[in-house]
Amino acid sequence: MRALVVITLILLLAFPAKALPKYSEETGLECAACHTNPKTGDLNEFGREFKVKKEFSRGVGREVVFIVGSLHLFSAVFWIGAIIFVHVILTPDIVVAGGAPKKELLLGWTGIFLTGITGFLLTYFKYASLEELLTSESGKIVLVKIFIYLFMLSTAVLLTFKLNKKFRESKINPSLISNVDIKKLERFDRIDDKSRVLVSVFGLVYDFSSSKSWKDGIHAGYHKAWRDLTEEIKNSPHGLSVLERFKPVGYVGNALENFKEVKSAVKAFKIMAYANLLLGVLAVFLGSYIRWMT
Repeated sequence: MRALVVITLILLLAFPAKALPKYSEETGLECAACHTNPKTGDLNEFGREFKVKKEFSRGVGREVVFIVGSLHLFSAVFWIGAIIFVHVILTPDIVVAGGAPKKELLLGWTGIFLTGITGFLLTYFKYASLEELLTSESGKIVLVKIFIYLFMLSTAVLLTFKLNKKFRESKINPSLISNVDIKKLERFDRIDDKSRVLVSVFGLVYDFSSSKSWKDGIHAGYHKAWRDLTEEIKNSPHGLSVLERFKPVGYVGNALENFKEVKSAVKAFKIMAYANLLLGVLAVFLGSYIRWMT
């Protein structure tokens, strides 16, 4: 919710409309013909009608433009707000641990579809032909926005249907060993060696022998070592954060192979996450700049 509020404020910071002398040159009219006050740029009824006709070549009514434009604005808020929540508030490492939240994915995809549909309509309203879109200054900026949209759409598809699936199916959390050389991890076929207090979490083996909380291989009088405690530690009061004090000494099963696959997916996810944030902000300012131009 905080992310949505912040991004809403950003999107509402549109550049003010600017009167262009070329319009006066084109029509032969004085500035006062369109403006009640040329100094402040306030428009009269004729000016407002002229503005709509110049901005939207197909003669669409102002009411339709307002409705579609408002939907475009708020759908962008939903989309970018979801990106900020998943990629900044949750952080990529948390997303990797269990995948992106379903509600935020639904919110994001709702924003994606609405942004695309309303963006297409606004472009259709504004430019009477493909040639005008390709040759006009504002049209070229719109093309950049379209490219940004398509790039962000492709990353959303990749995240939702490939990377996110891999994160949810993975039995390992790579964020737990981000600073560990995986080549030095020992392979454990069994972890029942009672000479050390060994515990398996996400397929990784931790040695808790030095921890006073694991005396005789029992923690809090209930949790026992020498077995897999993944589900138990996820539901514990301290959560996974306690593992940051320990480095894994090995792995069991095919955890290492899973980790290598997920690690590459994590790198791709982080690159796309921060690229989308930058591109989303850029698209907002490009939209505001087009508004300022016209």
